[in-house]
Amino acid sequence: MIIKLKNENKRSVELSCQHTFWYLNSIKELWDKTDGKPNDQYYNQQIISRIFYNAAYGFGSNISGYRENGVLTNAPDDHWLSPRMGCYALMNQKREWLDDYEKFREYFMLLRSTIKIKKSKNDSNEIKFVNDVKNGITVKNLTINKYDMIVDTWIYVEGTGKRKEVTDLDPKLGFPLKHLVPDFFTEEERKYYTPIGTLEEFV
Repeated sequence: MIIKLKNENKRSVELSCQHTFWYLNSIKELWDKTDGKPNDQYYNQQIISRIFYNAAYGFGSNISGYRENGVLTNAPDDHWLSPRMGCYALMNQKREWLDDYEKFREYFMLLRSTIKIKKSKNDSNEIKFVNDVKNGITVKNLTINKYDMIVDTWIYVEGTGKRKEVTDLDPKLGFPLKHLVPDFFTEEERKYYTPIGTLEEFV
């Protein structure tokens, strides 16, 4: 089975992507600014990454069709590739993509994709990164690893109603979108990696 994400052509999403590209180009110096009052850089980066998140998901998400086996259609969508962390990775690791709209667009669209897992897992702080002014960012489990730790089997769902088709995926493949995690995204996560989250309650 060839694993890929659906192409999007919504005008609202395209405009959101363009505006985000222009916005990030306009605040590059602010992202790097270290002078000023204590914690200003922390708050500036928090604000910018939240604006990025809202732009990515302001017009819905790109539902990938991949879900944990046994999870119902009305389960919450999980942003498996965090847009906020994605913003940090872009600004700190791939700033040159702000000079290349096509590369930025491809990345922006990737960050819009979602999966479905059980709500108890989606709500767990163990699969999310923590960001507070006292301790900064803490990543307990890397994106490339965490879904293999908490989900045994995946399915792919396409269509709805009578046209819905469900495909069981080979458990040996693990998380089906893992290969799409950019190396620089993982590199950024590793800067904050504190392996204190074991996910034992889900294993």
